[in-house]
Amino acid sequence: YIFSLRNILRRIQNGEVPKEDLYKNLEYAASVLESVYVDETSSIEPPTPQPKSSKE
Repeated sequence: YIFSLRNILRRIQNGEVPKEDLYKNLEYAASVLESVYVDETSSIEPPTPQPKSSKE
C-alpha cells in the first residue's frame, strides 16, 4: 500500500489525480487506520497489579 500512496502523492503533485480517486483512496486509508487502531487497542490487556514484596 505504501507504493500506492507514493504513487498518489506523485500524481497529486503533477495534477493527475481526479478528486473522486483522491477521496476514495483517503477514505480507504482512514478505514484501514481505524481498523488497525481498534484491533490494537482491543487486544491490549490492562496491567495487572504486582503483589507487594514481603520485604517492605
